[in-house]
Amino acid sequence: MLEALMKDFKKRRGLLLIEVIIYISIILLLATVILGHNGFSRLNSDIFIKQFVSDIRYVYSKNRFGDYDTRLRYIYEGNKTTGKILGYYIDEKGYSRKTVMKPDSLDFLIATKADIRFSSSGVLAFNGETIEIADKTTKKKYKITIVPISGRVYVYNE
Repeated sequence: MLEALMKDFKKRRGLLLIEVIIYISIILLLATVILGHNGFSRLNSDIFIKQFVSDIRYVYSKNRFGDYDTRLRYIYEGNKTTGKILGYYIDEKGYSRKTVMKPDSLDFLIATKADIRFSSSGVLAFNGETIEIADKTTKKKYKITIVPISGRVYVYNE
């Protein structure tokens, strides 16, 4: 009889271990789903910022080597003076080469309404530019600075 009780106890103990593993797995899965949403949002924001900076550098290299018809233009909701920036496109000789829409979590806080283009010497066509973009979900701010003389592009996170 003692032997039967020991076998039953050993079976029950193994079942408890399996139950604990299942409970932990469910908790980890739920935590990943809940916490992962902010991670995906941040990832989308970072991808957009890197793409935006890369495209500014692309325009810089095209303008620097004589293609002055290439520029980066913003896409607005409504009109250009009061509209919200929805994204941008690269305009090459009047044709849209590439269009990128910003994620909904990002807002342009400061950006000039002028197209981004450079002279043959690499100088920005207008004064130096600092573009501020805010991420609503992570409360993170990005400052993208285009240096007026060298045309270099820097990204700062706040």
